[in-house]
Amino acid sequence: MIRNAYGGLDDCPSAQHWDVRIGLNLGGEGIVVQDCEIVNNTWGCTINQGENGPAGTATQILGCSIYNNNVTSPKFDVPNGIHVYKSNVHIEGNTIVNNTWGIEIGISNVVIIDNAFISNDFGVVIYSPDGLSKGYVYENDAFGNGMDYVRMTPAGPEPMPEDWFQDPYDTSGDSPNGDIAFTRIVMDGQADDWSDYPILRVDGQGDTRNGGFDLKSVQAFTNDRYLYLLLDAYGDIGEYVQIDLDIDINGDGNREYMATFRPRTGRRDFGDFTSGQGIWNSMEGGDAAEREVVELKMPLSLIGGHESFSLGIRVMDGTCCGEQWYTADHMTCGQVARADEIELPGSALAATFDLPPGYAADRIYVPPLQAPNHVAISPSGVIAITNWGVSDRVFQLHEDGSLSTYASPSSGDHFDVVFDSTNNLYVADNSGILWKVTPQGNVSEFAHGVLGFQMDIAPQW
Repeated sequence: MIRNAYGGLDDCPSAQHWDVRIGLNLGGEGIVVQDCEIVNNTWGCTINQGENGPAGTATQILGCSIYNNNVTSPKFDVPNGIHVYKSNVHIEGNTIVNNTWGIEIGISNVVIIDNAFISNDFGVVIYSPDGLSKGYVYENDAFGNGMDYVRMTPAGPEPMPEDWFQDPYDTSGDSPNGDIAFTRIVMDGQADDWSDYPILRVDGQGDTRNGGFDLKSVQAFTNDRYLYLLLDAYGDIGEYVQIDLDIDINGDGNREYMATFRPRTGRRDFGDFTSGQGIWNSMEGGDAAEREVVELKMPLSLIGGHESFSLGIRVMDGTCCGEQWYTADHMTCGQVARADEIELPGSALAATFDLPPGYAADRIYVPPLQAPNHVAISPSGVIAITNWGVSDRVFQLHEDGSLSTYASPSSGDHFDVVFDSTNNLYVADNSGILWKVTPQGNVSEFAHGVLGFQMDIAPQW
């Protein structure tokens, strides 16, 4: 959580803004801020990429709860949740509540899509001379604001121009996007959005060791920013621990880079072998998922921006990383080619989840919850929600929209929740304890040392 921040803007005169409270001050390009709570600041998040910022790589604000940013400051302009100036920014899937201004836009290019603006004085404000900012404000929800979408003029606020309310991903001939082809793959473990991409290699059936993950086929391509990979299996995806990718840039049969990922736990690592020795770090950016198939999205910036290379794929199983660690199946898929398409502008498409029978929703609003931050759905259909500000409880959302307390594992903030296959709920809190809650409501301490805002190791089933 980013709250009650105190400090000044580096590029402002020392006395002018000396006591402005800025929760998050972003000055670079291509930064991703995701799943944050930004609370009780003057500016919750300020983004200033500089003179060339509007033409640069988009900074992304995704899935955050941004609320109560209305701390006034002498000689300072209006408090707001997100302050954008001279920047290229993509703002998607955020809940922006009870700020003076939800978003302020000055001389920037912005995509504002699928957010909720609730009980702000103004939802989105263009605060720059006419024509100096360009944006798309599309498929947002707004209610309870003084005004939803405005442009400030010397005479006061007026309605936002109609040309801002367009679909940023519309590639029809009448759209400002022209005939651009965008990548629309969602990291959800489903293959339905891969039908237009060729299969690079088919592997033989039954060649897996110990009956684990039996590779069937691989699909892979690159766009201007990412490698996209899909692995299909014969039958159900069997047992495995990790997928290894050997990346050969030069075509000489030797790997220059190696990526490893574990969709079942969320762990992703990356090794750079260009110096002759492997230098390992966690994989920054990208995503992975497993349901009916295994998917990976990896930033090309990790491999020097190369868009074409060869891949070797290994399915690893056993106990890492000694004698009991073995290759269950493997294949090479040859040259990965650059697709004639680009990443959605500043995009980070969110994976979807299936609601239990009886539920149907585009966005669920539960008024008693100020800032719901994690949701888990059990095999039996229980929807569990955690909420910033009510840290001692996990709530259950019922079919009629009502809430009840599902469990009270601890008095600390609950940072993540997940169900296992037998309907046990696991809750990670800010003291580093992982709690287990049985379907009968029995609470016990399951593990120590699970520090962080998101579980890196989910229960195995």
